[in-house]
Amino acid sequence: MPSLPPTSPSLLSPHCLGWSLLFFLAGLTFSQYVASVPFIQAEWGLSSVQASFLFSIYLAGYAVSSLIFVPLSDRFPVQITFLVGIITMCVPSLLFPLLAKGFWSGAILRFIAGAGQVISYTSGIQLVAARFDPKLRTTAVSIFVGLAYGGSTVSYVVMGLLLQSTSEWRDAYLLLAGISSISVLGTMVFIRIPSLRPPDHLSAPSRRTGRLDFRLLRNRPVMLAVLGYAIHTADLYVVRMWLPLLLGALLIRQGMEASTAAAQASTLAGTMFMLGAVSVMIGGWISDRWGRVQTAVCILLLSAGCSGSLGWLIDAPAIFIIAIGYLYGFLGASDSAIYSTTLIELAPEGKVGSVQALQSFLGFSAGAVMPVVFGLLIDIMPSSVKWGSGFTFNGLLSVAAVYCMVGLRKYLNPGV
Repeated sequence: MPSLPPTSPSLLSPHCLGWSLLFFLAGLTFSQYVASVPFIQAEWGLSSVQASFLFSIYLAGYAVSSLIFVPLSDRFPVQITFLVGIITMCVPSLLFPLLAKGFWSGAILRFIAGAGQVISYTSGIQLVAARFDPKLRTTAVSIFVGLAYGGSTVSYVVMGLLLQSTSEWRDAYLLLAGISSISVLGTMVFIRIPSLRPPDHLSAPSRRTGRLDFRLLRNRPVMLAVLGYAIHTADLYVVRMWLPLLLGALLIRQGMEASTAAAQASTLAGTMFMLGAVSVMIGGWISDRWGRVQTAVCILLLSAGCSGSLGWLIDAPAIFIIAIGYLYGFLGASDSAIYSTTLIELAPEGKVGSVQALQSFLGFSAGAVMPVVFGLLIDIMPSSVKWGSGFTFNGLLSVAAVYCMVGLRKYLNPGV
């Protein structure tokens, strides 16, 4: 990271909280599809694999576009790339309920929206991280990441409520996308206020090429951190896709009508995932004091225990799955800021965008593939073990991430 001013602004200043709230609004679009899956799946006649793929195509757009667009933040003003990302994220979500009539039209729009998210998310992290010294940096980034999770998880809750109060899923989808688009106007205001513009090294045009530096693939500490993040992301998006559907299956087994179960499961899952908006801030704060590797390893092992037991409780009293779901919702996001901050600090001078591109591509490639693998397990395994097998597989991903984080310890400054 470049040199920083002698003092950092307040964590509640627009330099941190302001940019974070703008991404929170844009993030309200993220969970619209998952909440609507039972209705879209029935209307379009999708299999579990196809429904998973339509979820994952958003993450594929995130991953593929990261290689092209994220390195541009090394060349162009980062506040402009943030605005471009917010627009590209919100507009396809407005068009989805209006234009999507089947699998392929829906996939194209979700792919574009995923590209918008990677541009705005990585640019937003740079905008926040550049303002703070190392003693506060993870905490500051965790506020941005926490509100990012907050937007995507509030989306579950609001969509669940809208699906119960509107005539069809398209009405609920369009209404929430319209609210999210306020973030575009807010960003336009922010970039016109001089005091809210980022430091000169981020706001001024650069002579750097803005192309991905593939030599970073030989940088061992960067790649260990990227792989840890990739496994974390895969675990996270498996849960985002399939925990609401597990809860829906649980409610149906208890005699609830299918459409009512789907809406209530979305709302319940949303309240579980909303805990991540708080836990990511707690995780960032703890890691600034206890150490990033130690904090991440503890979180990963606890997450593995939750996932490994969750699916096997489908026939147990509902309180067991719900209780573990809330704990899992708290743990799942709590280490996110650790990876993002560590990678920014490990990045060579002028290569933050390239490092974030690799982080996003590998992370969201894993995040795109693993929900589909989970869907395949659901389709091929006997009904008595399909949920247990799927979530156990997901728990093993977290165990694998522990190896990456332990290997990273010797590359970080003492006390980090």
